[in-house]
Amino acid sequence: RFIRIYPALAVDVLLTALLIGPIVTSYSLSEYFSHPMFLHYLSNVTGHDITFTLPGAFENQPDTAANKQLWTVPFELYCYIALGLLMLFGARRDRRIVLFGTVVIFLLGLTMTGVRTDWAFGDWHGAVAGWMLVIAFLLGVNVYLWQDEIPCSPMIVVVTFVLSVLLFSFGPFDRIAGVFPASLLTVYLGVMNPKRIRLIAGADYSYGIFLYHYVIQQTLIHFAGGDLAWYWTLILSLPLAALFAAFSWTVVEKPALRLKAFLPRIERLALRPWRTRAGASGT
Repeated sequence: RFIRIYPALAVDVLLTALLIGPIVTSYSLSEYFSHPMFLHYLSNVTGHDITFTLPGAFENQPDTAANKQLWTVPFELYCYIALGLLMLFGARRDRRIVLFGTVVIFLLGLTMTGVRTDWAFGDWHGAVAGWMLVIAFLLGVNVYLWQDEIPCSPMIVVVTFVLSVLLFSFGPFDRIAGVFPASLLTVYLGVMNPKRIRLIAGADYSYGIFLYHYVIQQTLIHFAGGDLAWYWTLILSLPLAALFAAFSWTVVEKPALRLKAFLPRIERLALRPWRTRAGASGT
């Protein structure tokens, strides 16, 4: 996961800070590059302390963020930490451990969020968003592990879609309740796996679009004078985001994924001292 996420994330952060930022900032270049906010933005490459703004960038727009979509990155790390912990408890041997762990994490998160917000249900939306991303991830893992027990049909796809819309739209627990049918719906749509067009065959542009779409939209709005209709933003930004995603996949992501071939060798080298001691002790 490190190889999949961090190289492309680092390039996105650097391009935004070193290329886009100096073009759209209202500061002089010396003020921009010496500003503490600039150095703080570079820390986004670690994925754990996300900041969204660059000095003087997009300041005359309704939203001054450069890469607000990065708010999900820390929670992605929590997803992998949670899955790693479940594996330590035997999840690879028994899928029921993943199911039980998901229930425990859900209840703990529910309780902690309630205590933190004084059980003010109407104020849960901001506090609960990141935690529910982790739950959604674990629900997807459960659907994969229990796929032989879960039926799939066009009618179930329609039902999960309707439930997702209804539960996300109404009530104080909308984000909490809606994530359950939405997770199932997402997996159903994913396993449909329609045939890819030749243009994207053998490529995965999804992560690149995720990384670059926001700053591209912000830059377009900047050059439009701070205001651009949503449909023009969509029409203009989508092909540009796709081009940047193709660049990211071809130049950064795909070459980085080749490093996976070295992981077994690194693992053997890391475990060699432990295996040597275990063999010497006869255990």
